[in-house]
Amino acid sequence: MKQITTVFALLLALAAGPAAAADDDAALAPDFTLTTLDGKEAVTLSALRGKVVYLDFWASWCGPCRQSFPEVKKLHAEYGKGDFVVLAVNLDRSTAPALRFMDSQKAEFTAVFDQGGKVAARYGVRGIPTTVLIGADGRIAHQVSGFHPKMMPDLKARIESLLEEAAAAAKRDDPDGQAAGKPGKI
Repeated sequence: MKQITTVFALLLALAAGPAAAADDDAALAPDFTLTTLDGKEAVTLSALRGKVVYLDFWASWCGPCRQSFPEVKKLHAEYGKGDFVVLAVNLDRSTAPALRFMDSQKAEFTAVFDQGGKVAARYGVRGIPTTVLIGADGRIAHQVSGFHPKMMPDLKARIESLLEEAAAAAKRDDPDGQAAGKPGKI
């Protein structure tokens, strides 16, 4: 019976994807390279290591995604000048509606196109919007599906905590501040 329970628990964990990792035992975020909506630039997640990353899986036709965008813009405005990056991962069937939506929102953060939803699948996204917070260490710190404005204080607290952890780690790893500006510190 114990073997069946163990196997069942393992299957549940695998089905849940990386989001199932507890905050204390966070999974390394699956790396990916996606092209910006305009097709001009490739963005690789691992190149953002050292920064706190807010992945926002969304689509232009998604009502809750549309409701969340002003809040995501506020987060970008408040934290985006330092070691915080918003990366909007679009799941539309083509880039045209996403480009129109981003333009109408006057969003200043980067949006990439996940054609066919392959990256979303790797993150276990089952509904949109889905937010994934990735710490500066490249590990998934938090993942949540859906949107309600009441979520924002918790998300902000988590972002601030991750930024504090990143600053403490950077200071510990480079007490004299000599690594600033070196490759890998995007």
